[in-house]
Amino acid sequence: MFLLLPFVLACATTKALPAPAPVVPLAGAVEAAATATNPFTVAELAAGLPLGTRIRLRFTTPDGKAVEEQWLFLAVDEKGAYILSETLVQAGAAPGARSVAYSSWAELHTHADFPAASTTVEAGTLDSPVGKLDSWLYTVTEGDTVKRLTFLAKQPGPPVLFTQTVAGVETSRMEVLERTVTAGTALPAFMRAEAVERVKPEFPEGLKSGGVHEGSCGLHLAIDVSGAVTEATVRECDAGTEASTVEAALKWRFKPATLDGVAVASEFDTNFVFKLSP
Repeated sequence: MFLLLPFVLACATTKALPAPAPVVPLAGAVEAAATATNPFTVAELAAGLPLGTRIRLRFTTPDGKAVEEQWLFLAVDEKGAYILSETLVQAGAAPGARSVAYSSWAELHTHADFPAASTTVEAGTLDSPVGKLDSWLYTVTEGDTVKRLTFLAKQPGPPVLFTQTVAGVETSRMEVLERTVTAGTALPAFMRAEAVERVKPEFPEGLKSGGVHEGSCGLHLAIDVSGAVTEATVRECDAGTEASTVEAALKWRFKPATLDGVAVASEFDTNFVFKLSP
């Protein structure tokens, strides 16, 4: 079964819905007291987005141009998922752009963290081809900018409808057009990128002179279809390790990720550990 949009928000609910799940504080995340209630827990996201989940979306610009994308959950585990993003339809351009990125469930969970002081949450129902569906409408108001996100209460994942207005004029819209789960045997064969040339980061001189003998640095790497590292973004690093880690990571070479044997751009997180020999 799949759901087609746009849905229309009904005026009232016929029954009270349970409150969305409380926010679970994460390392480096906004304090729960300053964050509006999240519609789903991390565990609910992991359970609600199984292997083979396929979500088709439409993004519309103010001038009416539309881009349709598809997100496909290619590989999942208890920590996160590799998600294929590909362009299906784009006005004035040929479709086909695609890449695979890894996201942890905790990271996906933070996408629905909104400032409590400027956010309201309303229970509602959505009229759909399969009947009325319980929903949550999040309205985030920051000055002249108003964002509205509608989540289905029993369908963990992205909002089925997102709009942004500035001074009353709609500037962005995203709609979920279809959501299905594809059997594993029908999924494209996915192979992760594999490092073939590694460059060890230099232990920072400043840390040596300060008596520090070990440290770590976590990066988010983007790999192109040739296997080159095109971007190395700092996630969480011990002070002083960032520059040498990024410099080394950009010199790594990979056997690129593939889908059904064809090279594809990919992104994922990795950690570098520094340790001086005694």
